[in-house]
Amino acid sequence: MRAERTVLGPPLRLVALGILLAAVLSGCAGIPTSGPVHQGRDLAVDRDIEVRNVGFAPAPGAPPEAIVRGFLRAMGDFLDDHAIARQYLTPQASQRWEPLSGTSVYDRRPGSTVDVRSDGTVTFEASEVARIGADGLYRRVPPATLVHRTFRLVRAAGEWRIATPPKGLVLSTSDVDVAYRPINLYFLAPTSTMVVPDPILLPNLPGLPAKAVSRLLRGPTTDLRGAVDTAFPQGTQLDVGSVPVRNGLATVNLNQAALQAATDSRASMSAQIVWTLKQLPGIQRIRILADGDDLVTTGVAREQPVTAWSGYDPEAPGSSASCYVVHEGRVSRIANDRVVAVAGAAGAAGAGLRLPAVSLDNEQVAAVSADRRRLLIGRLAANTTLEQAAVTTGQFSAPSWDRSGDLWVVDKATGRLLMRAKRPDRFAEVAVPRLAAGPLTAVRVSHDGSRIALVVGSGETGRLYVGGIVRAASGAVERVSAVYEVRPDLTGVRAVSWADAGGLTVLGRLGDAASAPLQLAVDGFSVDEGVTAQQGLAAVASAPGLPLVAATSSGLVQQWDPSGVGWQPLGPGRDPVYPG
Repeated sequence: MRAERTVLGPPLRLVALGILLAAVLSGCAGIPTSGPVHQGRDLAVDRDIEVRNVGFAPAPGAPPEAIVRGFLRAMGDFLDDHAIARQYLTPQASQRWEPLSGTSVYDRRPGSTVDVRSDGTVTFEASEVARIGADGLYRRVPPATLVHRTFRLVRAAGEWRIATPPKGLVLSTSDVDVAYRPINLYFLAPTSTMVVPDPILLPNLPGLPAKAVSRLLRGPTTDLRGAVDTAFPQGTQLDVGSVPVRNGLATVNLNQAALQAATDSRASMSAQIVWTLKQLPGIQRIRILADGDDLVTTGVAREQPVTAWSGYDPEAPGSSASCYVVHEGRVSRIANDRVVAVAGAAGAAGAGLRLPAVSLDNEQVAAVSADRRRLLIGRLAANTTLEQAAVTTGQFSAPSWDRSGDLWVVDKATGRLLMRAKRPDRFAEVAVPRLAAGPLTAVRVSHDGSRIALVVGSGETGRLYVGGIVRAASGAVERVSAVYEVRPDLTGVRAVSWADAGGLTVLGRLGDAASAPLQLAVDGFSVDEGVTAQQGLAAVASAPGLPLVAATSSGLVQQWDPSGVGWQPLGPGRDPVYPG
């Protein structure tokens, strides 16, 4: 189950055609104040069609208000460094304006206003949805946030022109859907041979392969800085300013600095480039050069197919696709539509467990006692026991394993995030930035160990945050950094699970909608609300390529069938989890 899912709404080609026709027919009409919004990372799938925002040059004699409206429309036209939009500016303002220094994204549906004030300035105001940084990072903003811009106009060659352009761009959500292409940059998990997606938006213009590789060479966004590695030696850049694609072959020519990389680093460099470029249409093979010569990697063809480096797949299935639940206080596995107790003490009668977590190698289990005050750990094997790993005066959250074998949990009595490393036999507190929304109540670590999902508050106050796990060179965890709220309009978060390396399944509520399992891109750019709300859901479990499973507060486990059948009962149980 990938984050690149279909957002409900009309097919993209119809939406894109509608946008284009609307632009052509509108001419110098006012900015639309209503209409559907179709925004999601899935739109990258069909963006090889030739559709773009079209700007129109200013009409002779246009008054200040019309100039500002035309400028706002033309900002969505990225061709020739926003050549059309620059026609609305004075020559001096055009030279100063840096359109790609950041973008404010607004929603047309609540309406937007363009007003001429008594001092002659023109103001624009609308409901802000998100911001796109100069590095392509997308970030949602809290509900009720407004974007406000003031324009000062002067006469230039007898025509009104804008003398004070805004910093960056101001685009509607529909403009963003057409003007930008969502892609993942791929970096390296610090504790395993695995790539980690770092989602960004890039202007959807010719030369996108070169832009993607250049952005990859600059390093990760602030979300993952310190949480992932890169194999490229310092100073590595494109030796030429393009990545030509001919007959399906993309040629990446790096500069001499790339030759400093050792053999194993060259393999990882190749994996990062291949995983990043394979998302773009028309690319089937990739040739990587350094200073004009092939960057030779042992065992790999000079022209690397996009299927190469599958061993770096962040969503490779584990040794078992089993979903685990608790039934009658015993950790059990769902197998062949039956609930079967696991081997060892965790599956014994009278175990009295809740909130299990199974390690990614399916060898260890952690769970809390029925009163949630004790955290116990054991092996999934016959004739084994459970050891008491920690005790709290309050309650523990559900624990979570990462790929290194580290175990994470929240002590809800103090709101502290605790972690027990694979070798040490005690838990230590992991520093997390203070969050105004409240104390931590739940945690779920991504399988690659680079990101961590945090729930703050509980019940109707529950909110979802994500941060990067910063590690030392030894792999030891140092802290959680760059924590952000994925969707500030998401409330009532009751449970969270990693659907894949770049997406989350969350049991919560968007706006006034009923609480339901939602599938979110990790940056909040896309949301799939296609799973039907079900009364009484208390927990969800998801994993790459595996069915979505949920449990009700009354103790019934269900599986979602996306073919139209909907929720199907699996049997009695609580607290469903996949390994991790």
